[in-house]
Amino acid sequence: MRYYRFGILMETLQKKHIEQVRRWRNQEFIKVAMRFQDNIPQKDQIVWFNNLDPRTNWYFVAFRNGNPIGLFQIKNINWNKKNGESGGFVAHQKSIGSLDVGLSIMALMDFAFLVLELDKLYATYNFKFNQIVHLNQQLGFRAEKSAGGFTTATVTRDRYFHRTDDFHRAAEKLRGKQVLIKHPDAIVRRKLLSKSVEERFEQIQILK
Repeated sequence: MRYYRFGILMETLQKKHIEQVRRWRNQEFIKVAMRFQDNIPQKDQIVWFNNLDPRTNWYFVAFRNGNPIGLFQIKNINWNKKNGESGGFVAHQKSIGSLDVGLSIMALMDFAFLVLELDKLYATYNFKFNQIVHLNQQLGFRAEKSAGGFTTATVTRDRYFHRTDDFHRAAEKLRGKQVLIKHPDAIVRRKLLSKSVEERFEQIQILK
């Protein structure tokens, strides 16, 4: 599946991506912010990828004009509670705090709330990194508990869109309102049949 929002192309994680993603994840500047800080071997990456449940996990490799930005995901979705965990990491250290990273995160969260129709997201992050803490606060996340150097925070759909209203207006003015979803998977296709999805996106195009 390919999902296009704010000039960012989000491509569903595929086997062809996983070695490059593993290399990104093993970079020192990424590892120091993670709970698991050892290098990930190639065989472990393959096992992890093969065990992903596509019914509850959406991992995307994000691109801008063909250039990779990073990996972003909504995972461990509980459909009964309509919640899931958001997260990700960038491909290059120089892109931390960049516009394209910010827009990739907003595109991801819009997908979670407007396409998957979740009610709440939670995120776990290393609270030693002030930039990560500040970013999550800007997105509307509220810290709920901290332990072992990590904070777990949550944000509801309404709070996210309230806190990012100005960001959305600026992003749409800069990059346009077009939303494109190409080759949606079965769950996304079913969600897209919901009239509420079309109502929330002003300009959405679906290509089978």
